[in-house]
Amino acid sequence: MHIANISSASCDDLLEPVDLGQTPADVIVLSFSGSDLSALARAWEKDREQLPDMRLASLSHLRHPMSVDLWIDTVARHAKVILVRLLGGYDYWSYGCDQLAEMARREKIALAFLPGEDSAQDDRLAKISTIKEHDLEGLLDYFRAGGARNMSALVLQLAALAGEDVHVPKCRSVPRMGFYRPGAGPDSCIVELDELMTGSADRVGIIFYRSLFLADDVAPVDALCAALEERGLAVVPIFVPTLKDERVGAFVVKAASRAKLKVLVTTTAFAAQSGRAGRSLFERIGVPVFQAILATTRLESWREQDRGLGISDLAMNVILPELDGRLLAGAISFKSFEREVSE
Repeated sequence: MHIANISSASCDDLLEPVDLGQTPADVIVLSFSGSDLSALARAWEKDREQLPDMRLASLSHLRHPMSVDLWIDTVARHAKVILVRLLGGYDYWSYGCDQLAEMARREKIALAFLPGEDSAQDDRLAKISTIKEHDLEGLLDYFRAGGARNMSALVLQLAALAGEDVHVPKCRSVPRMGFYRPGAGPDSCIVELDELMTGSADRVGIIFYRSLFLADDVAPVDALCAALEERGLAVVPIFVPTLKDERVGAFVVKAASRAKLKVLVTTTAFAAQSGRAGRSLFERIGVPVFQAILATTRLESWREQDRGLGISDLAMNVILPELDGRLLAGAISFKSFEREVSE
């Protein structure tokens, strides 16, 4: 039987079986979200001395039944704890859910299926999980709140479920929208606007999704802020859950006015709301708006393909934002594969 090696993915790719080539570990996490996986990898690195080995994998590489069967046989069945976070719920990975649940019950493995959205527990996923309901709720609470501290606590909770004697901190909430100080660390990075308005330099607003902050995936934002500051500009980073909520729009407009922004850079792709009298959020702010791209395309693919970015990136980050009047500022980050998380 031939199993293809993982190759760069695009909208043009056909679904084919792959071998992830992973080795077994006590703790395993699967998710469709690269931000989830990156955040948990960083959390494990932080406390690696007191944690068991962990493996992380994207569910996008386990869509073919043959891939699922091979991975379960070579990796999953040797674990003590498996966490699967499913954007879209059971129906998006039904074969994998059924096979993994059957194996976990047979091998007596702690298995947690969690919904991927910021929503209540999914009854179907809870039913096929093998851990207690309050443990499922606790894990989901960490994802709902997000942020580096909560991701560290989540990893510790997984270690505890694997039988490790570790202290697991309680979940800590994160504001729905607010202002961010780049590079300040998880305990002091959420600040008031006045704390970012010191000095006389021209100010540049930077809008990014709260989901990046929750997943501790803000390295591109930090790098952008540093590059602008090196050029003598002051930055006002603003995290938001969406740009389709009028209350969020009002918050951003008010912040831009108070900070007297000269320019706005958004990393939110094509997502905004028209607002009052058909005027878009960015029209109401009234300053030039640049579109910085957090690409889902891999860097290698961007370099090798004639068109550069993949189809979905071109549509959501270039074509539609330009129709909206934004100025293209280029890509500032790309997706990439990371190494296994292990000792």
